[in-house]
Amino acid sequence: MRIDRHKNTRGQAIVLVAFALFAICGMLGLAVDVGWSFFVKKSAQAAADSAALAGASQAMALGASPSSCATLPGGLHCTPGATRCTSLSANDGNLWNACQYAVANGFTDGANNGAVIVTVDADLVSIRQAPTLGGSIVPARYKYWVTVRVSQRIPQLFSAVWGNTNGTSAARATAIIGLLNFNGSLDLLNRRNDPNPDCAVSGCAAAGVNLSGQGGGNIQAGAGMFLASDIAGAANLGGSSSVSNTPFSYFRGGGTCVGGSSGPCTWSAPWTNASTGAPQNGSYYTDPTNTKTQPPLNISPDASAANGLPNGRPVDTSLNPSNCKGCLGRFSGVNVGISGGTGTAADPYLIPSGNYYTANCSTGTCVANGNQIKFDNAYYKFQTTQFGQWVFFGGLSTTSGNSSIQFAPGQYVFAGTNNINNPSFYLDNGTILNETSSASAGEMFLFTNPNYSWSAGANSLTTWGSGSLTVPNPVATYNSTSATPLAYGQAGFKSGNSSNTHIDLHGLDPATAPAALSEDYGRFLMWQDRANSRVRYNGNDVDYSGGIGCTPELGLGTAVNLDNPCKNTGLTDQTSPAMFMQANVNINLKGAIYQPRGAWLNVQGGSGAAGPLQIITGAVNFFGGASMNLIGVGTPIDVTKIALVE
Repeated sequence: MRIDRHKNTRGQAIVLVAFALFAICGMLGLAVDVGWSFFVKKSAQAAADSAALAGASQAMALGASPSSCATLPGGLHCTPGATRCTSLSANDGNLWNACQYAVANGFTDGANNGAVIVTVDADLVSIRQAPTLGGSIVPARYKYWVTVRVSQRIPQLFSAVWGNTNGTSAARATAIIGLLNFNGSLDLLNRRNDPNPDCAVSGCAAAGVNLSGQGGGNIQAGAGMFLASDIAGAANLGGSSSVSNTPFSYFRGGGTCVGGSSGPCTWSAPWTNASTGAPQNGSYYTDPTNTKTQPPLNISPDASAANGLPNGRPVDTSLNPSNCKGCLGRFSGVNVGISGGTGTAADPYLIPSGNYYTANCSTGTCVANGNQIKFDNAYYKFQTTQFGQWVFFGGLSTTSGNSSIQFAPGQYVFAGTNNINNPSFYLDNGTILNETSSASAGEMFLFTNPNYSWSAGANSLTTWGSGSLTVPNPVATYNSTSATPLAYGQAGFKSGNSSNTHIDLHGLDPATAPAALSEDYGRFLMWQDRANSRVRYNGNDVDYSGGIGCTPELGLGTAVNLDNPCKNTGLTDQTSPAMFMQANVNINLKGAIYQPRGAWLNVQGGSGAAGPLQIITGAVNFFGGASMNLIGVGTPIDVTKIALVE
């Protein structure tokens, strides 16, 4: 008889399998529940991100520089701390908007029997800093913040056998309205339907050209460039024109570069568009200053200047109409024109803050004549005891060469010309422009006409308020009676190409410029009025609303959009939006140059201009062998943007 020695061990495997199944179920449950929790957490993060951005975006729409929290519907709202969405309503404006974005992403506060919790926390930095950011972002760099927290209690499935009946997935996001660096040497804003800017230079090529090089010359953009036109030939480099030493060149959409006779472009680093990897985020190709109003002016910046702003200083040309040096300070005690100094290097003519215009004062009453103020063959020095302001009605020019002008810290406003062929600021060969030793706050050159106005909404720190130029009565009379009233003129420094011409200037220093300018306009050296453009602006940005009086670029009946905005039909002359930069080896400019979309920069001459410049404009034409070396941006301009920071 055979004995089964394993009889007593039968059934043990079942027990072991049972224990193993318990562990396997636990591990399986852990995997399933962890996976589900991870999925919910990712969804919650997406909801928190979109909600925080929505809250900040609507706040941004209410004003780029919020200064106070509202209690009324439609205003910018703040909270005393993390606040449940169930306690908010449509009256809570941008905070309610944040909650609705969480709902749209599947997270409704209080849903699933209270399993879902959504809170919003928001405030001005000046009142309460975002507690979630700690020291990761300098408070001075942002103004308003929105933090959204999303959590959901999740019943556990398989892992409940271990006693874990519930788990929680949570996410948090913070969006800010803050100052971000705008990097890039050259930002070209014109799009496919914007007319080619300057027929005299580029022969009226097809619309939508951003960069046109003719007759040789070279452009170098050391911090890269953006081109907003999406046409083939958005960059058109004829002859031996070239682009070099540019780390990236991003074209929007299908934009391309073409060379002469549609051949290849001479471009040292490959340019890219949408098909080859260039970023297509809309903010790369829109006006980066669209959160800023026009720069404000201080109506009376220098109380020590007798007969200063806003009364005006007529420069008498009645004795010597061809220039004004012979009449400077001639009317002793009346403060007509420029007083003080002999015009030598050791004792330059002194120019206090004020409004300046040419006039005939032979009868004892000064009658404005709208001409340019002319500095000739002498030394001049702008003088102020603080940050000054000078307004020139009719423009400014140097004649006979060998003029030297020292600029003090302040704003220099060129308020129109009576002849479109007279640029706002013309420099004869041999002119020297430099700064006084105390010019650390820098200079801003503003090119406009007598109707210039600004809004206090530009900056929460602005103490100058809203305003407009106060036009001296003789100038107002001239404008109302003359057949050639003062209008927009071509901007910039137009000069001969003599190597004896020297320009050494820098834009506003945000550390030392007035608070009303330092935040939004720090580092700007030149600013062209947005109304001096072929494209219509509505406040801060391009007008494509299609409202009253809108004639789109492609004609009546065509859809109006960002690619096809409203034309500006208010220009006296279609060439006035041009700005000139004379290429010269002795031009050293530092800072930012701004022109609106629909304007353009002409770089001319046979030599090269270099400097750590950022240029924002509609288009650039370089011709006559001109070269421009934007050697990189040491300190870029700041732009107010919305950013998701955690």
